[in-house]
Order: sequence, then structure tokens, then C-alpha cells
Amino acid sequence: MPKQPIPLSIPAAAGIGLRSPHIGEMLSRRPSAGWLEIHAENYMGDGPAVAALERLCETYPLSVHGVGLSLGSATGIDRRHLGRLRAVCDRFQPALVSEHLAWSRAGGAFLNDLLPLRYDEEALAIVARNLDLVQETLGRRILVENLSAYVALEGSTMSEAEFLAELVKRTGCGLLLDVNNVHVSAKNLDFDALAFVVDAIDFIAAFVDLDVLHFVALLDIHRGQVFLRHPCGLVRHIAFHVFREGWRSQH
Repeated sequence: MPKQPIPLSIPAAAGIGLRSPHIGEMLSRRPSAGWLEIHAENYMGDGPAVAALERLCETYPLSVHGVGLSLGSATGIDRRHLGRLRAVCDRFQPALVSEHLAWSRAGGAFLNDLLPLRYDEEALAIVARNLDLVQETLGRRILVENLSAYVALEGSTMSEAEFLAELVKRTGCGLLLDVNNVHVSAKNLDFDALAFVVDAIDFIAAFVDLDVLHFVALLDIHRGQVFLRHPCGLVRHIAFHVFREGWRSQH
């Protein structure tokens, strides 16, 4: 059995999303990076990438981001997938674990997308129940990331910011606030992105410490903590502005 790494905490510094083209250079040069983010589903087996990550996480703190739990599924969490996620966490001892506020499984079918929820009490109860199971199984608090929305579902009785804040209150989870996703949703659904971020902070601050809140502002590889990046090296002004003002509100 592989030796478990000693968990390293995530510093207040920029991290990178670890992708396969990076691995060789990361192993040979060990460049400066605050921490590494991986997709959990890419490390649920064995192979060269898993062996490489076992070496890298001795040097770099790790954040594990999942995309397959389907937290919004009314039929509950797939226990086999949750077991695989737990094995990844047990093996690599990440400092952070996160998942999307979305659903991707229904009627035995797994959909290759992250789909939005209706923001009402029924959906809140479903997600809270699923989150309780996930956090109990993993033995840790996880962060829930807001989704980039392309359509709004009818029947919502609360805002997304209120829904997320109430989810934090009921389950003790954290919030991975993806500012780029807020920007995309605001453009598509015609709302004020900065007001969304401020509302989320205010709602959460009303009942818990803000250490449950982590920010990310990216355009493409949008995972992590304080990590501004675009494949072309560009960060849109509006997304950065929302990030900056939200960060100031938190601190």
C-alpha cells in the first residue's frame, strides 16, 4: 500500500491546475507554485499519473475538485462514485475538496454536463441531504462551487446567493465562489455580478465565520482558490473587478 503523504495546508498564494502536459516538468524542475488542483475523476485508478501525483503531493499542497458527485440528484449520491472519491482523498490527503452545485445523473443515466438546479426549499433539502452523506463519508468539510448558468429554471423561490448561504448554514460546508462563473451567469441571466458576490458574503457572514469562503477568478480552468488565469494570459476586466471587490468585502 502506498505511503500516505503528510497533509500540507493551502497557502494564500496562486496555485495551478495540474494537467497531464505539466507533470513531467513539475517532477523534473519542481517550479514554484503555491499548490496544485486536480480533478478527482482523473485519479481514481492506478497508473503513471497517479504515481507522479504521489511524488508531487510530498512537495505541493493539494486541492481535489470533483465533477461527478451530482449533488443535486433527487435519487441521491452514487455510493460507488463516492467510495472512489474517498479513496482519492485517503490516498492523497488533500487540503481542500470541492464539488459543483449541480446535477448530472438521473434515471440511471450519467450526463456529460453540469446542470443547474431550481432554487427552492425542495432542492435545498435534497442537496443538503446529499452533502451530509458526502461529508460524513469523507470525514471532512467540502467546498461547494457555484455553477455558470445558461438558463434560469422556473419556480425558484430564493436567489442563488441565498440558496448557497443557506446550504452553508445547514450543512457546515464551505463555498468555493467562482467569480468567473458569476460573471457568465450575470451576462446570461442579466443580473449584477458584484451584487451577487456581496450578497453571498453578507448572507454567509450573518451566521458563520468567513473562513468557509474561498474565491476563484479564472476564465477557463476555473478551479482553486486565488488563481487568475486564461489560456491566452488574459483576465477580463469585469471578472477581475468583481473578484477584487468581493475580496475586499471579505477582508
